[in-house]
Amino acid sequence: MKERKKGWDRPVRLKLIENSSGIPEHMKRLLVGEMEACQAAGRKHMAFALNELPLSLNHQYDHTQYRKKVFNPRTMSHEVVMRGGKKLKPEVHAFRDWVTLAIGHQRFDWKATGPLSCYVFFQSPYWVTKERKVRQVDVDNRVKPLLDAIEKALDTPDELIWSLHTYKVLGPKERTTVYLFDLGDVVDYHKS
Repeated sequence: MKERKKGWDRPVRLKLIENSSGIPEHMKRLLVGEMEACQAAGRKHMAFALNELPLSLNHQYDHTQYRKKVFNPRTMSHEVVMRGGKKLKPEVHAFRDWVTLAIGHQRFDWKATGPLSCYVFFQSPYWVTKERKVRQVDVDNRVKPLLDAIEKALDTPDELIWSLHTYKVLGPKERTTVYLFDLGDVVDYHKS
């Protein structure tokens, strides 16, 4: 049986984005529509950007180990037991602080009235190789650390994010751009 290669091994074509924001035109139209709907309903929306990507969820924690002397009643003696745990890396705390700074004064005006819609653009030169092949780099591992940082900065629980759109954008530098829209107190419901 032939061994199957993991990943996408064919070259991709590149389409130049003509604007300075680094956001594709079809997405800009969608964002403008969301902004207009928020303004018409008197609801809040915000945008912010960082010149970095969040750490991957897989690399967010340091593992801690320590020895503890524990009394074992079966053997009636003390034993040394290895205990372990996890703690957030300092880089994660720094990223959360950067998100708070990037949001700036907007966080004082922000009070969600209900569920939110969130658009995230992860720009990086590393999504594609020089041969124009897609790298095996997931974007989903970066979403949760970002949402946790937004939750901490805005004091808004991340379970309120009802609609989440993530996009990879190939660009000359790493950048994370986020748009948040207040959907009000109405959520989509389908009765089958």
